Amino acid sequence: HSLLEKYTHGTMLSPQFGGGTANVEFEVLTGNSMRFLPQGSVPYNQYVNKGIDSLASILKRQGYETTAINPFHSWFYNSKTVYENFGFSKYISQEFFEPDYEGPYLADRAVAKYIIESSEKTSGSDFIFANTMQNHFHYYPGKFKENTIQVEGVEGESKGLFETYAQGLLGADDMLKRLVTHYEASGEPTMIVFFGDHLPVLGDDYQAYKDSGYLKENDPDFIEKMHRVPVLVWNNYLPEEKQEPLNMSPSFLGPYSLRAAQRPG
Repeated sequence: HSLLEKYTHGTMLSPQFGGGTANVEFEVLTGNSMRFLPQGSVPYNQYVNKGIDSLASILKRQGYETTAINPFHSWFYNSKTVYENFGFSKYISQEFFEPDYEGPYLADRAVAKYIIESSEKTSGSDFIFANTMQNHFHYYPGKFKENTIQVEGVEGESKGLFETYAQGLLGADDMLKRLVTHYEASGEPTMIVFFGDHLPVLGDDYQAYKDSGYLKENDPDFIEKMHRVPVLVWNNYLPEEKQEPLNMSPSFLGPYSLRAAQRPG
C-alpha cells in the first residue's frame, strides 16, 4: 500500500476466477485475449504447440536474457514446452528449487531469491517472468503453521478462510518488499510489474464473500467485484511522473510494460 502512493497502479479484469492461472499468463505474455477462444479453453494445453511471439521473444531479440520461474512442477499446464515456445532461454521450475516451504507450497521468499539470483548472474538486461504458489488454494485453517492475523466481522468457516488467506498475503507482501529493497540498492535500472492473476475461492458458492457483505445475492456488479485483480508498476530509474490509473485486461499489460520501459515491440 505504501508503494501505491508513489507508483502507477490499478486493476485488470481477469478472465479467470479461483483458478486457471495459465490463461492469465497467456494474455499477459502474448497479448492475445481469451475472449477469442472457445469457453473453457486452456491455450497452454491446446494451442501453444509452436513458437508464438511473447514478451520473452520480443525482448530476447533485443538482447535480453529471458527466464521463467515457477515454484511448481514443469509438467503442469505443459509449461516446460510452452515457455520454450514463448522464447524463454531458461526455466526454473519446482524441480530446481531448494526445499523452502511455507505451508504445502514453496514460499514466496524463495521465488524472490531466484529472481534476484537470475538477474545477478547476467551482465546485461534480463526479462524474468515469475509466479508464486504460497497463497494458492486451499485456505482452510491449518494450512500455515499459524495464522497471525485476526479477522473480525465474520464467523465460522468464513473467518478461518479469510485469516488463512490474509496470512498468505503476508508472504506476497514480504516478497515484494524483498525485491524492491534489493533493486533499489542494486543500481541496475529495473522495473517490477506485480499483479494478481485471479481472486481466490473462499467457500462454496462465494460464501465468505457473501458473509463479509462484499458480494450480494445476484449482485449486479459481480464481474467487477469477482474478476478485478490489482497491478502495481514499480521502477528505480524513470523520472517521477504523473501516475496513470491502470484499468485494462491482462492482454494489454505486455504492451503497456514495453511502452513504460521504453522498449520497442
